[in-house]
Amino acid sequence: MDGSAPSNVPTPSDDGDDDGDDGGGGGGGVAGWIRAYFARGAAAAEKVKALGLAGVTAYGIFNTLYYTLAFTTAWTLRTLPPETTVATAFKIAAETISLVWAGSQVTKLARAGLALASAPRCDALMRWMVAKTGMRYEATFTVITLGCFLGSAGLFALLIVAKATAGL
Repeated sequence: MDGSAPSNVPTPSDDGDDDGDDGGGGGGGVAGWIRAYFARGAAAAEKVKALGLAGVTAYGIFNTLYYTLAFTTAWTLRTLPPETTVATAFKIAAETISLVWAGSQVTKLARAGLALASAPRCDALMRWMVAKTGMRYEATFTVITLGCFLGSAGLFALLIVAKATAGL
């Protein structure tokens, strides 16, 4: 050996940048792939924002679907200690939702892509709501957002209380 590092090992001068590579195995290894993935996610999020309220609403709907399905699944599979109080169940649920959030980072790019694809349909839905109700376009965003948030929060609370009281 001549003392130089093998070609697949980063050297001190290697900044780990993929230099425009798609992140699929270029110069940054796993760290480079992760950076590229998050960069693509950020770029997709910017495109969603550029679509205005329809894009943000579509992304919010996909977030609601993800969190509702993921939390419901995780909570259903989680076991609670015997004689768990409702307050303790809510603390355990907070741990569960933090794990669900961590998992959401993996699906962020897919949700952003789905939001980009469905933003025109979401815009049509919002315009239909404006025509039927006479609300302002911005108000439909608020109604949909509150509906997603309150619907999920209500379902989560129901699931938590039901599981906590099932053992009583």
